Amino acid sequence: MPQTAQAASVLKKQARREAVILKKQINQKATVLKKPRRAAAQISRA
Repeated sequence: MPQTAQAASVLKKQARREAVILKKQINQKATVLKKPRRAAAQISRA
């Protein structure tokens, strides 16, 4: 039982991390659409 609980918490952490990354990417894309000139600089940095 403890192994499955551990695996579940690990999966939750991974899912949360992926969600944060996706949110950041979406925010970047949104700002890129608003400011096309600075978009190239942001993309090249990432």
